[in-house]
Amino acid sequence: MILIVLTAVLVNTMIQTENNTQNIIADIQEQSRLESVAELTRADAIQIFNFGIRKQMHEYLSDPNNVFTVTNWDNWDLLVNDFANGTFGTTTGRTAFADTAANFLIALYQGFGFSFSTYSIKAENIEGFRNSMRTIVQNSLPDPTLPIDQQNKFFEVIECTGKLGEDKDTECPTGTFYVNLKLSSLTPTDRENLPKIVVEDKSTGRILKDPILPDNDVRIYVPLRIFKALTYARAIADPQGNSGVMNENFSGTGGELDTWALGACIPNTCDKYSAIVSQQNLGNNACIGESSAGAPNAGVTFGPSVRGNPIQFQFSAENSANNALHEYTEFQTCQKVQAQIQTKNIPIEGVGNDFGIALDASTGECTVGVSKVGIKITPEVSNTPTAENYYGNNRTGSAQCAGINILRVQVGIKEENDLYKVNKLLDTEYKIEMRSNPLDILPQGFTPNTHWNCQTNGAPSGPFTCENRP
Repeated sequence: MILIVLTAVLVNTMIQTENNTQNIIADIQEQSRLESVAELTRADAIQIFNFGIRKQMHEYLSDPNNVFTVTNWDNWDLLVNDFANGTFGTTTGRTAFADTAANFLIALYQGFGFSFSTYSIKAENIEGFRNSMRTIVQNSLPDPTLPIDQQNKFFEVIECTGKLGEDKDTECPTGTFYVNLKLSSLTPTDRENLPKIVVEDKSTGRILKDPILPDNDVRIYVPLRIFKALTYARAIADPQGNSGVMNENFSGTGGELDTWALGACIPNTCDKYSAIVSQQNLGNNACIGESSAGAPNAGVTFGPSVRGNPIQFQFSAENSANNALHEYTEFQTCQKVQAQIQTKNIPIEGVGNDFGIALDASTGECTVGVSKVGIKITPEVSNTPTAENYYGNNRTGSAQCAGINILRVQVGIKEENDLYKVNKLLDTEYKIEMRSNPLDILPQGFTPNTHWNCQTNGAPSGPFTCENRP
């Protein structure tokens, strides 16, 4: 009898053990299937994220309203990092990319959701991209306070050294890049706020939630040749050469631009002056403010011819010196740009090239004042009062000296090869601006904010006089 009872107990125990084992196996299988579905779904979601980043990079970098200023042209690695911080750095107020990328991702994931078999998939907390993208971008950017070899590489440039020698195809054959996002730098709180994938097994009621983005860093390939464009711009800037527009000899302190001036610029006199027109060409009858019948020719016409007309400098017009100096600088800088394009053998877009400077393809010339060309010269011309009571008999007023404060050179580089676009239909032109350091617009000898009084301190020192003008 006892043997029979023990046998029954043993059999029952074995049956229960088998049932428990089967239940455990079933639970593991259900959880495994749920996790597999979640992993596959998250892989799709990450591809959507990668596409969103690539697409927004393309639209942001080629936006016709975005001009990207670069000042550090000497060191290529620093240039790449400065470009990253200046273009995408949220601490510098450049939040447009992070914000537009977040909005685009939110729009994409709003339609993310489907069902198959017994599973239902959707995205949750997609609004979390709004704050998360700013944090992710900022954590991924290089820290300029660290040595260059310790800084994050936000951009990983592909096949481009930043040089443009005789064999430009060897120095920069590609110029595309990877963008590295430091997702591993997110805090637990940041990760908790990330959008999530929600997978539900309706047959069991099991739910699995997992952040869309992984906890490891991601590396996204972006097929845009922006660094090839920066290489072309760097060749035009050519800071270490002898003929670039950002060379110290041309646009640096004490360089050629720093000596260009028009107006009453001779220290401690009221004499009219020009550093770009010979003193003899100024004539004896050109006095600032002069407009009487006795001085009908109170102006100077000098070359070069710009848009078919010589440059004119009239003392009788208040802003004439500023305008003439602006036009002269624009023309001369444009000539230097064109010379660099030819010397460095930089391709011109549309002349058998699918990537190059957007010049007028019919002439290949840097034609100032024409909006369709890819070169825009913008000298900032300022003036300062330098002489008072300049006009002589019962005439009062202020003479001024016009000089160049900052030179800006904008280069437009067109992309026509669809292999290097994300959106094949998007008109792609990268606008890059070179900017000189501020220059001193006054010649040596002037003290800022002090004026020379022509009646008290002396008449004009030149070979002319305004005292006897009718």
